[in-house]
Amino acid sequence: MALGFLFPWSMATSRFRKNRSSRKVQPSPKIYSKYADDGIFSSAAIHLFRKAIEKETHQMSKQKGYDGLVEDCRYLQKHRNPEEQRAAVYRVISSLFCAPTGVQLFRSLLATMPVTWAFHLSALFTQIFFQWLVGPCQAHTIENERLKRGIFIPKCRFLEESQCKGMCVNMCKIPTQQFFNNTLGFPFTMEPNYETGSCQITFGKTPLPLEQDAAVHIKCSGKCSSKKSIGYKFPTHDCRNVNSPLETRMDTE
Repeated sequence: MALGFLFPWSMATSRFRKNRSSRKVQPSPKIYSKYADDGIFSSAAIHLFRKAIEKETHQMSKQKGYDGLVEDCRYLQKHRNPEEQRAAVYRVISSLFCAPTGVQLFRSLLATMPVTWAFHLSALFTQIFFQWLVGPCQAHTIENERLKRGIFIPKCRFLEESQCKGMCVNMCKIPTQQFFNNTLGFPFTMEPNYETGSCQITFGKTPLPLEQDAAVHIKCSGKCSSKKSIGYKFPTHDCRNVNSPLETRMDTE
């Protein structure tokens, strides 16, 4: 998630195209995975993220763009247990944040403003520059506060494309929360909703301990493509629960 802060202009997405013969404007596809063109800056962000993951796995999928990114994450999931997945993504985020120099600069910047404004600006920045990874999102206020410090993602691109709660938890939610809270010293919480595929991000909110976090302990249905794959070295998620609306819906699409 933190990678989105590194790419001003990375909000570039599929744009309308003109048909040369009819000159009619045709809308870009609605499904994230079907984007004809992520845009030059979004594509650069995806590529840089993939290169950072490659340093961990020493492998890179032949697929291009976002589909390739998801496949790279599947490979990481296949060959690492959940704790190792979280640690690997934590290192990826740290490297892309240019730690320790980038971390020191970020903390210095925060020290120049009231903390409420730091949360507010972070939410606005995320809304503008983070959509290449998670799809459209909207900054909003929390509990009628004057400044916005929440982000709502109605349909997370990574969750929708991966179709895997284990990847959501171990390669996005937990390592990103750990990086913001432990390394940046910046209270930050991600709350995915597996029934709708949405996610609520809140700046200034300390996450629950993992043992109390429902999003971590909701079990996989076992129907996702990751669990259907053969040859996984480690179990990547608990599959005893077969009543997940998200997994059922994804399998029928």
